[in-house]
Amino acid sequence: MSNDAPLHHALSRSLPEPTTPTTLHGSIMNAVRSAGQPAPAPRKPPLALWLAGPIAAVLFGAIWAWHLASRPAPQVALDRIGAALGTSEEIVSAAPDSTLAPLTLEWQRLNQDLTNGAQFVLAALP
Repeated sequence: MSNDAPLHHALSRSLPEPTTPTTLHGSIMNAVRSAGQPAPAPRKPPLALWLAGPIAAVLFGAIWAWHLASRPAPQVALDRIGAALGTSEEIVSAAPDSTLAPLTLEWQRLNQDLTNGAQFVLAALP
């Protein structure tokens, strides 16, 4: 006997017995049975699914045509814009001076500050 015999004997005793899961046989048999059955035929989609696309296209076209028909002519649109701008000019010209007076006063103060600042800078130059 060699020196490896006790080691070999100990290792061979400690090897676990191979075990198979109890469900392995059943799952294999189910796979074999299902492989023999023909695949189910694909179902055709219902008629409503085939008609949904064309119906949506017709509906979209009808809405688009109604939208184009209800738009005013370009000249009418320009007349409306002109009337709105004319009205805004009338409002500005008719605004009382008391409404614009605070803005005018503020503008005069800003102008005075700029003038005083420029004079200070010029006076500080050598």
